[in-house]
This record gives sequence, structure tokens and C-alpha cells, in this order.
Amino acid sequence: MLVALFGRKKEKAGGTLRTYEKVATDGFQAMKSGNEDKAILSFRKLLRWVTEDADKIAKFSKDDKVKLSKILTDAGEAMIRMKEYDSAIKLLEKAKTIDPKNFRAWMDIGRDLIQRNTQIPYALVCLREAAKLRPNDVEVHLLLGDAYRTQGQEEKSINEYKEVLRIDPENEDAVEKMLKLQPENVDLLKKYVKILEKKGNKDDLVRAYIKIAAITGGEEYIERGLKLDPENKDLLMHKVRILINTGKMDEAKQIVDELFQKYPGDPDVEMLAEELKPGVEEKMEEVKPIEVEEVFGDIGFEDISLEENQPEELSMEKQSVGEEEKIEQPEGIIEEKPSEVEVAKKAEKEVVKAPQSSEISGAKPSQTKEEEAKPEMIPEKISAEVKVEVTPQPVEETKKEEVKEKTQPEAAEMPAHPEVAMGEAEEERKKEEKVEMNPIEMFKNEIQAGNKENARKIMEKLSREDIHSFLNESEDRIKLILDLLEESKKYDLAAEFVTRLVELNSSDENLLRKSRILMELGKISEAEKELNELLKRNMKNGYALYEKAKIMAIRGNEMGTRNFLMMATKFVPELKSKMMSEKYFEAYRDKDWFKKLAL
Repeated sequence: MLVALFGRKKEKAGGTLRTYEKVATDGFQAMKSGNEDKAILSFRKLLRWVTEDADKIAKFSKDDKVKLSKILTDAGEAMIRMKEYDSAIKLLEKAKTIDPKNFRAWMDIGRDLIQRNTQIPYALVCLREAAKLRPNDVEVHLLLGDAYRTQGQEEKSINEYKEVLRIDPENEDAVEKMLKLQPENVDLLKKYVKILEKKGNKDDLVRAYIKIAAITGGEEYIERGLKLDPENKDLLMHKVRILINTGKMDEAKQIVDELFQKYPGDPDVEMLAEELKPGVEEKMEEVKPIEVEEVFGDIGFEDISLEENQPEELSMEKQSVGEEEKIEQPEGIIEEKPSEVEVAKKAEKEVVKAPQSSEISGAKPSQTKEEEAKPEMIPEKISAEVKVEVTPQPVEETKKEEVKEKTQPEAAEMPAHPEVAMGEAEEERKKEEKVEMNPIEMFKNEIQAGNKENARKIMEKLSREDIHSFLNESEDRIKLILDLLEESKKYDLAAEFVTRLVELNSSDENLLRKSRILMELGKISEAEKELNELLKRNMKNGYALYEKAKIMAIRGNEMGTRNFLMMATKFVPELKSKMMSEKYFEAYRDKDWFKKLAL
């Protein structure tokens, strides 16, 4: 009955450990024969029984506990291989609880959690405990370094990798991992080269030679690489750049000619060829600034004066005044003629207006007097005509008539019930307030109107989802939104909008913009891909070459930065003015070659 219900016979004293061994053995055999389902069931059964027998296991001898802990560790590792991670961790936890000195159990937990990038703090706890048990274990220090790097603790990570090199000075993994954190560390690179030379790994060794040569500018490592691979394009191109920098132009040209034959149309080779053309060498300080006249010719600003345009404006004003003076009231239509008060007000305005026009237009004094005289005569002339045809009215009565005339049409349009009109007005006011309170609509209106400043203020109130809803706007509007996003340093959203912009129009300008935004996000490889696409279209695109120089600077490649800047400023000289303030080139501002290029 007990077997049917629980699948387990009642054991005699001392038989518990043998039962665990048998269940584990069944699991390993099933796994070996390819029956993973049966293996998983066996290991889960083992976990359940060990959990149920906690009190019994506590009474085991020390040796029996060590044996059981090993069985559970083996089962846990098997479950990890079958990707049954939850059960695996539980088995390993039981193993280290039963035997706290079980090094494998502590390290297996830490390794599994790091590989799955989960519960990193707990992984660190387990790995540190494992390191206490075996201080000279290389793997545990490598795993600790990886865990610290995952958490962004680079200094602690480097210390762990150094510990690995203390234990094993030629550990390739430790050097490679350190180079990811310190890619420009020359000593590390030299150590890496020595390790690779012993192993005879040709491809990795060539890449290491190129890297160290790019940083140090030393020809020695390029020559070593060429002995291994004499036809390697990257090695030959680096050799050309070294030859250019040392003034060996003829030798450099010979190699470039050979590269042209082997790699026709290759953009990198074409760039090298451009560098070798006369005038591109280091003599940047001899370049004479271009005078404005040479570019635009004689513009002749001195021949243009403000007064030449004045007569036309003045004549227009005169014409306008003259036309006003010619207007006369038709006879017989007394009710349409203005009252004395209106005529006087109009005359006063014209008296003020006339001298202002003459002063602004720069008319002669005689003209100003004529202008002043004419308006002053108007009231007398018109008032005389009015007195003949109309009986003067008091000012107060005239005002009343004006008010009456204005209010009568409005009264005619008013509905019979004032409450209805007030309700409609209130509804209209609420609608207007509602529109004003909707930031998305307000933003849309400002974008459509091209009001960048207002749109910027409203955008601060919008959520990411709100801004994202404008992705399907027209090209011009997306450009305006992009301006706002870049100014606000919202580069993650800007990347989505610029991708959409390139879909609408993959122009050089838009591709350049995309590369800059990707660079701000730290997506250097993606940015470089866009720039390479641009340079395939036009190898003389100075702006794309300038952005490539930034990428070289980010990677710490001084030689690459220098060469790309040299080409960029050759094709677009005005880029020189940007170089000194560019954040990416800060490390090179005090270099002689940089100062010469910026001149």
C-alpha cells in the first residue's frame, strides 16, 4: 500500500543513502540513453525525497553527508544540461546546505545564474564563497570578474582577471576579457600577442598586430603580421599609413597601386589614394585662407544705400495719401456722411500720420511742411461741406446714435431666449478650454504651424507614447520633431524618428543625421554602417569622413582619427572650425598634427 501511494518502500536503518544513489543512477542511465523525460522524473523524485527526509539526513555521519551532497551536485549539473534550471538550483542548494564546503555546488549556482544573467547579487555571494574554499581556482575568479562586469563594477572586475593572471600568467580568457575593458592597454596587448604567438593562432594574431600597431604607430608589428599573411589588406593599408606619416610617399604609393589592382573600387583603398595626392601631406599650415571675393566675387555692398530705396516708398505713401484726398462723399446721401466728431478724429489721425511718414522715409523739409499742411486743411474743408448739408448735432447725441446703430443688428440676431444664447456661449467656451488643455493637440497644431519654440515647451508635458504617436507625420514635421528631441537629448526616441525619416528619404543628410544619433546612443558599429553606406555613394563626402574620424576617436585609434580628419577637412575646409570644440577629439587637442589640421 505504501508503494502504491508514495512510490517508496519503508527503509531499514542505513538504507536511505543507498536509495538516493539508486534513484540518481536511474536518472543518469536514462539521460545517457537519450530518455531525458525519464531522467528528469528521477532527479525530481530524488529532490522530493531529500526534502522529505531532512530530519533523517541531519543525523547522517559527516562522510555520508559529503556523499549525498556530491550525488545532489551531479544531479543538479545534469538538470542544468537539460535546461531544467529551477530544479537544478534547488538540488544544488540542498547540496551546499548538507555540505557547506561543497565547492562545486557554490560555483555551479554562481555560474548558472551569471550565464542566464539573473540574480547577479546572489551569484556573487555564491562565487565569493567558492573563492574562499579554493582561492587559486582560475574559473571562479573568471566568473567573479564576469559578474562584476555585468554590474558595471569595472575595477573589481579587472582585479579578478588580474588574479587569474597571477595564477595562470598565460590565461588567454583573462587577457581577452581585460582588453574588453581596457582596449588601449598596450602592455595587455603585448601580453596577448605573446600568448597567441605561442598558440600559433594566425587570424587572431594578425588582428592583434593591427590593433597594437594602430595604437603605437610601430611598424614592427605590421611587419610581423605581413610575415604571417603577406597579402592581408588591412595590414598593407596600415603599413601605407605608417609610411605616409614617416614621409615615405613613393613606397606608400607603390603599395596603394598594388592594392588598387587587387581591390578595385574598394572605398578604403580609394581613401588612401586620396591621401597620397599632392597637397594632402602634412603641410596644412601652408594653406592660404580663401578670401570672400575669391568665392563670391565683388558683391558691391558700398554701392547700395538705404536712401536709394526711399523715393519709391515715399512715392507709394504719397500716392496713398493722394488717393485718400481724392475720395469725396456722393451728393444726396446725407446719412452716410460722417459726423463732425468722426471727421475731426480722422483729421487728427492724419495730421499725426503725415509727419511720421515723412520722417521715416527721409523726405526733405519742404516736403514735410506740405504733408503737414494738407491734413490740417482737411477738417475745415469737410466741416464746411457738412455745415451746408447737415445740421450739427451735439457730441453726446452723436455717440448715442453710434451706439444704437451698432447694437441694432446684434439685437436682431439674438435669439428670443437669452438663456439659450448664454448656454451656447458657455458650451463654446468649455470646448475652447478643452482644446487648450489637450497637450497632444496643442503640440500637433504647433508642429503643423512650424512653431518650434512653442512646440518645445509643450513637448516637455508629453509622455514617450504621446511623442511616439507622431511617427507617421510628414518628412518636414518629423525633421522638426527630431530637432526638438536632439535638443532635449532624448536620443532613444530620436533614433526611432530618424529611422522613420530615412525610410521616407534616404538622403545623405538623413543618413548622416542617423549616424550622429546612433553615436550619441553608443551604438558605434551601427553608426559606422550608415557612414560606410554614405562613403560607398561618394568617397569625397567630407561630412561622412568627419563622422568616421569621431568613431576612430571613440575607439582610441589616433592614426585613424588623424587620417579621416585630414580627408574630411580637405573636401570640406569649414569643418576645421568645429574640430577644436568637438568633444570626441578632446584627447588630441594638444597634439601638433591636430593643431595644424585645425588651422
